[in-house]
Amino acid sequence: MLRQRLLPALAAAALLGSACSSGGANSLGSPRPSRSRDRITVGEIQASAVTNVFEAIQRLRNTWLQPPRGGAECVAPVVFVDNVKRGGTESLRLINIEDIEEIRYVNPRDATTRWGSAVPGAVIEVILRR
Repeated sequence: MLRQRLLPALAAAALLGSACSSGGANSLGSPRPSRSRDRITVGEIQASAVTNVFEAIQRLRNTWLQPPRGGAECVAPVVFVDNVKRGGTESLRLINIEDIEEIRYVNPRDATTRWGSAVPGAVIEVILRR
């Protein structure tokens, strides 16, 4: 009889313990902000206290500014703003941080698929607020 009551209680305690220890929320129960390897959000930008997109990337995802290692794709990233080619990474210094909705990194293979062979390397894609 004791065993019949003890097993369900232990199972319930185990489930409750695993739910409380999940990494999806902080101690207040609100979700933790996710940090994507290929995306910088407005929240991250606001928290970084920077004035232009170059500074934001330099502080938050510095590896985006480097050419990928090895292979024929070893060229510096190209910048696109709202799907219009702007040039190299130095053009990011001219984009005001208040105008940003999101910044994305597109790997060389996906960039060539999306923008064609004229873009042999990675792309830093900036999406402006509407």
